[in-house]
This record gives sequence, structure tokens and C-alpha cells, in this order.
Amino acid sequence: MIKYIVDILLFIFIIFYGIVTEIQLPLRKNKSVGMNACVYESITTDKFGVINFLGTNGNHHKTYEFIRQIKQPFILILFDAHSDATPGQKRLKCGNWVDYAFRDCRFLEKVVAVGLSKGFQFEDAVLWNNYDLIKSGKFVVLPALSCKSYFKDKDVPESVRQVSKSCLFDGIGRFFNHPGYYVVWDTYKKYVSSEKNIVYDLPLYISIDLDVLKEVKTPYGSGMMSVTELTEVVDILKKKNIIVGVDICGTDDESSIPATTEILKCFQTN
Repeated sequence: MIKYIVDILLFIFIIFYGIVTEIQLPLRKNKSVGMNACVYESITTDKFGVINFLGTNGNHHKTYEFIRQIKQPFILILFDAHSDATPGQKRLKCGNWVDYAFRDCRFLEKVVAVGLSKGFQFEDAVLWNNYDLIKSGKFVVLPALSCKSYFKDKDVPESVRQVSKSCLFDGIGRFFNHPGYYVVWDTYKKYVSSEKNIVYDLPLYISIDLDVLKEVKTPYGSGMMSVTELTEVVDILKKKNIIVGVDICGTDDESSIPATTEILKCFQTN
């Protein structure tokens, strides 16, 4: 119960007071909103503009508000344990803002989701993921570890084949006129090892949910990437592409301090 009260107080603090002033490393902890709660301020970098901190993972839908302001075609690079693209929901929240973004952000061309781990086992794949976006090639699935998903479809779209280890049709389902297939996803590591996959014609917006990291404890669990692995990918992307914005969420626990510091150092070095 205390933990839920802390989360609510943190959310209210961020909404009403904002995060607007500029700071330098090391990051400042603020315990005024409860035990182990850490509130960060936005910082300004020479190359990437403002890096915004959204607070708890439950605020990740605030990214939607930032990217709606972008007035040129762009690609969203999403570091997250979850897809945040659950379809068919009527209220904007942290689990569906990517789906909303594709409907409302006219300049969003593609989402490349790096480090996915939650909700991609085959029994959960349809429930928690937006297959229409995956099928269209607008949502690229790059999990932290190789995993298997199941989708109901008579054909395997090329967008899935390009980022998968293997695809296997469901023979039993097809026999009973319920076609589907299993896909074993490749990991992000193979994808980023090819320069053609990480050099983009369009500018990038990078959004990081710290639940993608194994070192950070969040209300939504911990992921399967290390902070070193994440910063290695960020370093590759920022050297090869134009970055138009960055935000970070999941910074509401003391375990986030070392990871957040390393990520910011990555953005502040050439």
C-alpha cells in the first residue's frame, strides 16, 4: 500500500510542478515525494537539445505529447521492455501510447523497438502487441533475447521475416481453417551489427524506459538489457544519425541513478 501511495504522490508532483530547470551530472535525488523516489530535471545538450525526464514508467505516454510537436518525418527509437502499442483502447496511457502516436502523429514513419522482453511469448503476443503495425513494417520488433510469438495469419509478412530467425506455420490450425504461424524473433544485436539497419534517412527521436534494463527495479519489472548494452546502441545511433529529441522514464527508484547517469554521459560525449 505504501508503494502505491508513493507512486501516486510522485505522479502528482511531476504533473503539477514539471521538470524544467537545467542540471549537471551527477543527478540530484529528491525524496520529498516519498521513500526511494527520485525526481530528475531536464537537461540541455549541445547536440541533442533537451533531454526530458518523465518520472515513473506510468508517465511514458507523455512521449506522445513530445513527438506530436515534431513537424518533419521521423523515426522513433523505443528502448522498452514492452511494446506500449496495445491496440483498441479508448484512453491514452503508458501501455498504448505508441498505437495512439501512429493515429495522431502524422510525421511518425516507423517505430524501432529495442530490448523488448515482456508480453512477447506466444500466448501473450496477440493480446499485448499490435499485429497490424508489425505486419505493416511500421513497428520493428527487436527483443533483448530471442523469443517465440504466435500470430493468427495465413501468410508471414516480409516485415516479420526480415527480423526473425525462423517462421513455422501452424499445421494443426491450418487444417482446422484457423491459420497461424510461430515466429522466433532475432535479437537487436544482430540488427544493429549491420550498418544498413542503423543509418536512417530520417531523423530519430529516442525514448528510453528504464524497465528495459536488468539493473533497474521499476513498478513494471526489470528487463533483459544491461545499461552497457543500451549505451552501446545509443552510441552507434547518435554517431550515424540526426537526433531530434530524447526522453527517459522509469527514474522513480534509487536503482535508476547509476543507469541514468551512464545514459546521460553517453549523450554528452561525442
